[in-house]
Amino acid sequence: MQNTTLHIAPHDIVVYENDGSGPPIVFIHGNSGAGSIFSKQFEGVLATHKIVSFDFPGHGGSSRASKPAEVYTLRGFADVLVKLVQAKNLQKAVFVGLSLGGHILLEATAQLTEAAGFVIHGTPPIAFPPAMQEAFLPHPSAAVNFKPDLNEEEKQLFLSGQFKPGTETFPDTYKNALEQTDPITRSSVAAGLGPGTYADEIEVVGHLTQPLAVLHGEHDQLINLEYIKKLSMPTLWREEVQIVKGAGHACQWEEASQYNQLIYDFVASLS
Repeated sequence: MQNTTLHIAPHDIVVYENDGSGPPIVFIHGNSGAGSIFSKQFEGVLATHKIVSFDFPGHGGSSRASKPAEVYTLRGFADVLVKLVQAKNLQKAVFVGLSLGGHILLEATAQLTEAAGFVIHGTPPIAFPPAMQEAFLPHPSAAVNFKPDLNEEEKQLFLSGQFKPGTETFPDTYKNALEQTDPITRSSVAAGLGPGTYADEIEVVGHLTQPLAVLHGEHDQLINLEYIKKLSMPTLWREEVQIVKGAGHACQWEEASQYNQLIYDFVASLS
C-alpha cells in the first residue's frame, strides 16, 4: 500500500493505492476514519485488483476544510469523492462505502453513472426525515459519535461501537484515525442533515441500475439489520444482505479474510 497526495482544490487529499491491475475497487471510510482502515483490503484475494482508498478532508493526513459547513456534509464529501474518481480515472470502478462512507457513496451514485457496482456496509439507507430509531440500534456511543471534542473516555466509547461486543483493545489504526480527525467534522455532518441537504437514500437504492451488495457484520452494535431487510433494493446482489460472521461494525477489519472474499466474489460476478 503506497500513499501519495492529490490536490483536489482547495484540498490536499491523501490517497492509498497498490500496483494491482485487476478491475479497480475504491474503498470509502466513514465518520472519524481514514483510508488506512482498509489496509487489510490491500492483501489476500483482493491484492491483484487495483485498490484505492483515501482520507476525506478533515480526516487522516488530508488537509482540513477552510469552509467546514460546506465541505463536512454528505454533499460536500460526495463532491470530493467524485472529483477524486475523475482525477484518478476510476469511473468504472466498484465502490465500497463503510458506515458514513456508504451514505456519502449513495449521495454520489447519481454522478457515478459508469460505476460497475456498489457495496455498502454499516449503512442503513435513510429518507427524510430519517427514521433513526428504526435504522440504528441504541448504543451508548450514539451520544458521542457526532460530538466535536471528545475526552479520552468518550474516545473509548466511540471506538467501542465500531467493534463487536466485548472488544476492549482497539487497533492503533482506528485510534490514530480518530485522533487525526478535525473535531468539527462530526458536528458539521450532524448539523447538515436538514431538509433537502441529502438524497433520499431509500429512493436511491430502490432505483439503482447497477448491482448493489449490502454487507452486515453479524454483531454490528449500531445498525438494525431488520430495517435494511425491509427495504426495496431491486439490484441487490444474491437477493439478500450478506452477513459477515463474527464481525461488528468494522467487519472489513475484524473479519478481513471473509469480507475480502465477499468483495472478490461480488466483483467477479459483474463480469
